[in-house]
Amino acid sequence: MKKSERDQPAQDGAGRDGPPRATIGRWTKATAVSTVALLSIGVTSVASAVDTGTVADVVSTPPAAPRPRAALAWLPMSGSPGGSRAAGAADGSPAATVAPPDTTPAAGSAAPSLLPTPGVAHPAPAAPELPGSKEVVNPWLPPSMALPDPAAAPALGEGDEAPEVQLLELRLAELGYRPGEIDEYFSASTWSAGLAFQKAERLERSGAMDAETWARLRAPEAWRVTNSTRYPRVEVDLERQVVHVVFGPKHVQTLNTSTGGGYEYKNQYGYWELAETPTGSWNVYRRYDGLEKAPLGTLYRPLYFVGGYAIHGSPYVPDYPDSHGCVRLSDEDQDWLWDHAPDDLQVSVYATMDPTQLYPGAGRKGAPALTPPPAPEPPQPI
Repeated sequence: MKKSERDQPAQDGAGRDGPPRATIGRWTKATAVSTVALLSIGVTSVASAVDTGTVADVVSTPPAAPRPRAALAWLPMSGSPGGSRAAGAADGSPAATVAPPDTTPAAGSAAPSLLPTPGVAHPAPAAPELPGSKEVVNPWLPPSMALPDPAAAPALGEGDEAPEVQLLELRLAELGYRPGEIDEYFSASTWSAGLAFQKAERLERSGAMDAETWARLRAPEAWRVTNSTRYPRVEVDLERQVVHVVFGPKHVQTLNTSTGGGYEYKNQYGYWELAETPTGSWNVYRRYDGLEKAPLGTLYRPLYFVGGYAIHGSPYVPDYPDSHGCVRLSDEDQDWLWDHAPDDLQVSVYATMDPTQLYPGAGRKGAPALTPPPAPEPPQPI
């Protein structure tokens, strides 16, 4: 008696009364033959390519030693005072990086192996230095160039062009200020850096170079930073109206600033407020890359550190406190700070950074972060 159609095996594994059934047995048997053939051909090809005859030779061939990579060269935060700059580096920062060392092996020599050698101790790689952390910027640094005699030095101001301007810019950059392009032209950046120097030294604030400023350039007396160890950070001195950007104990850039003017003004809600910059320590919590319109004005690339207070660029940074409470910098200085500031940049605002008040007993010159020079001995009576 013939089997019914329902009892016969379904074609292609598709049963009439249920889901398709897998036919693994027949597929595996058919495919295995083809797979073995293909693997044989592939191994033969690989063995021929590497000039070996067996699969064991291919597997046991040691890998070539990896080629070493050149170490990256950190770009310093500020350009060398005597170095030339490419076009476009008008803000005083270098426009080109230092070329990495050539690690290409000589002809006929094998590339040095980076693989660990058994039985040989391999020290851990040294942590990279912070950019610019080796640079020494000391407020009492003696000049490395021949400065003019203060009694005979010319009075210089914005727009002047003379060889002495280049000496001025070299000296300001050496002390950690930002005079812009090092040339013989007294630019707005030169004026801003000179003004910051006069503020830090507690001289008359004009931005122009007079005999007293030339004399102080030879032997500066300004104190610098606190003894915090967090880098980078910003310290604002409301008394002297300067901003210190600290990259290390002896790497400090000083910028001209204008903070809260102390006047009364009406806020956006019609209430009277006092234009003052709060003191304390915070971290940047928001940054805006561009011109941001605020209720009291337009802020260029602001770095907000508390409430609505920010460090921001402005086309007008005078020699006195003038803002509603923000920390104003020139647009060029703000561009530079923006490029170097981490998202959580620490900002500390002090009513004064006089070390005799911050660190009683430390002396007038220098906080503990820097060692002041020895005081000259008083003249002996004849």
